[in-house]
Amino acid sequence: MTRIFKLAAVLFALLTATSAATAQDDLDLSACIDAVGSYLLLRVEEDDGEERLGRMVLSLTNGGHAFFTDSAQVGLYGKQPFTGGGGAWKCIGAEDGFASIKAVILDFTFSTPHDPQAKIKRLDLEATYDARQDVFEGNAMVRYTPLSGNPFDAVQMENDKDEYGVTGRRIAVPD
Repeated sequence: MTRIFKLAAVLFALLTATSAATAQDDLDLSACIDAVGSYLLLRVEEDDGEERLGRMVLSLTNGGHAFFTDSAQVGLYGKQPFTGGGGAWKCIGAEDGFASIKAVILDFTFSTPHDPQAKIKRLDLEATYDARQDVFEGNAMVRYTPLSGNPFDAVQMENDKDEYGVTGRRIAVPD
């Protein structure tokens, strides 16, 4: 239980630093107001000819926060189990109903007999939301660093990374 509280404290500190870092020299979030909301996303990866599907929920707030949960959190496909994630997003472009965003989301892995070292997991996401068609599409990259590492320093990130595309739609309350 103490380990969970320590992980939560580290995540809170990292999220606070991430939010402050995203506020510099970017388009105002209001330019991408159409992107604010929650999305059900689909990930399709190919690995050694095998198709791997995953579903995710991504939430983007009007305050620049990003929250993420993933169907693979239990540790599918030989990866360590991991927590839900939190981070920040920024607007990188907005034009004619399209909102382009960039997000950084952090979470933590759990140790397993196969990989006993818990890590910080970093998800980088660049995506576009087409408000007219209600389509969210983007590319994601996942990398890891030890718990003692700095997930904002590319030199400290492990070479092991996963890259995949995502597509999805906004989650809406039915009429």
